[in-house]
Amino acid sequence: MRVLNLLFTSVLELSLSTGLVVAVFLALSPVLGKTVWPRWRCLLWTLLALRLLLPFSLPGQDAPVHLSLPTQAVSAPVVSTPSAPASDQTSSEAAAAASPTWLDLSALAWAAGGTGFLAWQGIAYIRFRRRILRRQHREADPQLQALFQDLAIQMGLARPVSLVVSENAPSPITLGLLHPLVILPPLDADQEKLIWILRHELAHQAGGHLWCKLLLLLARAVHWFNPLVHQMARQAARDLELACDNRVVAGASPVQRRAYARTLLAALETASASTTSLSTPWQGGSSMMKQRFHNLFSPIPRRRGRMLPAIALAAVLCLGGLVSCSSGPQTTLPQEPTDLQALPHLQYTARPGMLIKDAQLTTPFCLSPTDTADASGAPAEQMIPLADAQPLKQGDVVLIVGSIGSHYQVILPALDPPFLEGTLPQSAVSTDPGQFAQANLGTVGADTPCYLTPEDTSAVSVFSDPCLVSVSSRAGGWAKVQAPGGGAPVWVRSQDLSYDFTWTGRTVDLSQLTV
Repeated sequence: MRVLNLLFTSVLELSLSTGLVVAVFLALSPVLGKTVWPRWRCLLWTLLALRLLLPFSLPGQDAPVHLSLPTQAVSAPVVSTPSAPASDQTSSEAAAAASPTWLDLSALAWAAGGTGFLAWQGIAYIRFRRRILRRQHREADPQLQALFQDLAIQMGLARPVSLVVSENAPSPITLGLLHPLVILPPLDADQEKLIWILRHELAHQAGGHLWCKLLLLLARAVHWFNPLVHQMARQAARDLELACDNRVVAGASPVQRRAYARTLLAALETASASTTSLSTPWQGGSSMMKQRFHNLFSPIPRRRGRMLPAIALAAVLCLGGLVSCSSGPQTTLPQEPTDLQALPHLQYTARPGMLIKDAQLTTPFCLSPTDTADASGAPAEQMIPLADAQPLKQGDVVLIVGSIGSHYQVILPALDPPFLEGTLPQSAVSTDPGQFAQANLGTVGADTPCYLTPEDTSAVSVFSDPCLVSVSSRAGGWAKVQAPGGGAPVWVRSQDLSYDFTWTGRTVDLSQLTV
C-alpha cells in the first residue's frame, strides 16, 4: 500500500505542475494556431503527455527524505500504565495501523479509476475493430492495392501497410500500432479523390500519429481526474489532423489544394460519428473545417516555434522540481539529543546493500549511550542528529534495516559504536549478491587464514573470531583486508569473504517520524 500511496502522491504533484503548463498552452492555442506549424504543436502535446507518464524523479534528482518528530516525541517519556495490558495495547496499535487513511482510500480510487478507464477504452477499441472487420470486409482489388503501395513508397513509409474495404467503416480510417491497417468504406469516387484519401491515411501513418494518440490515452488514464489532460488530448487530436493535411499537400499547387479540400468535404458528408481513441477518423464540424481550410489556403509562411516543445518541457521540469522541493515536511531531525524512550523504535535484522553510485546520506544521526540506565538497568541511549556526513562512494557497504518510500533506512557498519545511520535512495543501493565482488567491506569467519602476500604458501595468522574487515584492493582470487584494531594489512582468499550480514538490533524507526 505504501508503494501505491507514493505513486499516487507523485502523480498528484506532476498533475499539478504539468497541468499548469498545459493550461497556459491551451489558453494560447488561438495564438499558436496562427504562428506555429501544426507539427510543432503536435510535438508539444506529445512531450507533455510523455512527461505526464513519468511521475518519478529523473536520474540524479533523488529528493532527500524530510523527517520531523511527532508531537509526543519531544514530551516526557511515555510510561505504560498497569491498567493497559501489553497484549491489548499491541492489538489496538495493530488495529489503528490496519485502518485505511484518506490517502489510502484516495490512492485506491485513483488506481481503480485509471484501470477502469483503460479497460473501457480497450473494450471499446476491440468491439469497434471487430464490428468493422468481421464478415463484411474484403481485400481491395489489385489495381487499388497497387496504387496504395505506390503511394506508400512515395510518402517514404518503410513498414508495410495493409488495405481493406469494409461496409461497416464509418469513414476512411487507420487502425493498428504494430500492424497498421487502412480501412476504406465502399467509395464512389474518381481516382483523383481516391488518391487524396489514401494519401491522407498514409500521412497519419508516416507521422506516427497513432503512437501519439497512445501516449495521450495513457496520460488520460493516469490523470483521469484532471480535466486539463482530457482537453489537451482533444486539442492534440485536432492538431494531428491539421498536421496530416499539411503533410498531404506538401508541395501542392493551389489547384491541388482545392481538389483536396473538395475531397475532405465529400468524405466528411458520409462519415459516421462512431470511432475509437486509437484510430484516425476524419474529423469534421464547422469549427474544425474552418480551421482545416484556413490551414490549407492560408498556411503559416515559415517554420516557426521549433523551440516551443523544448521550452514547454523545460518549464514542466523546472516547475515539477519546485513542486517536489516545496511539497512534504520541511523540518528535519531535532538538532538536540533526544530521549529515546519517547521515540518509536525498530527491531531489525540487517541485510547488506552496496552502493552502485556515489550518494549522500540524508538525515544522519547516531545513538550514543548516556550516564543513566533504562528500565532494564542497561545504559540508556540518546539520539544525536548530525549536521553533515561525508558522501558515500560507489562500493561502500551499508546495512539496510527498513524502507521509507523510495529510500532505505541504513546503518553504516563499523567496528565500534556509535554507528552512523540515515537514509539513502533505493536507486543508489543494490542488494544483488553478484554486485558485492567489488565491495569495500566484508566479514570473515572464525579460523580464516590470512597471508602477507598472495604468493605466500603459508598462513601467517588466522582470524579466531568472526569479524568485519575493510577491503582495500583485490587481485585475482585474493582480497587485501585490514584486520580489526589496525595493524598491517593481510591477504585472504576472496572465497573466504562473506557479505551475509545477520546483525540484529534496535534503533529509531525513521518511517514513524515522517509526517
